[in-house]
Amino acid sequence: DYSNPAVATIQNFKLEYLDKLYEKKSDIFQQEKYCTELARLYVRTRSPKTMEFLKSTANYDLMDICAEADNAQMYKEEAYLFSTAGSAEKGMEIHLNHIKNAEESLEYAKSCDDKKAWRMISEYAYKDQNYLKCMLADLPSLNIDMVDFIKGIPDHLMPDNFEDLIRNSLNEYKRKLRTAQLAYDIVS
Repeated sequence: DYSNPAVATIQNFKLEYLDKLYEKKSDIFQQEKYCTELARLYVRTRSPKTMEFLKSTANYDLMDICAEADNAQMYKEEAYLFSTAGSAEKGMEIHLNHIKNAEESLEYAKSCDDKKAWRMISEYAYKDQNYLKCMLADLPSLNIDMVDFIKGIPDHLMPDNFEDLIRNSLNEYKRKLRTAQLAYDIVS
């Protein structure tokens, strides 16, 4: 309970101590209990180091830290944890219901590349024009059936600049493809 000053002081001391040990790459972090404790303290204090730490190791109690992230309303971290736990769908649910950022939700879908997560964000885009525009702008790099996605767009959500979005998206895709081809030609 951080409302108790004595508890808060002890927790902050533990955080500072474990953080310094982690920075020095101490062997104690080969033990799950220390990684779990540091992750728990990062989450409870809403440390900006939280995500970096979670991505740097898997040596912590995943579901314990997931519950901590939920309690602390650290939704990006919670979604990431669900993705690593194999529940990309739950992570996407967090993105759509709590984070509510089209670009971040799309990046999450790309990173986990889960069919259910793609279905969820596609369905959500049919209700939210910001998500729809974001997806249309990046259409060729999405792991969805583009034709079915476009056919499913409700008329009332069809953006005025639909053709421009698609054209720009395809041009960007062509540019990336040419860059990849050049890189391949140089390497081979």
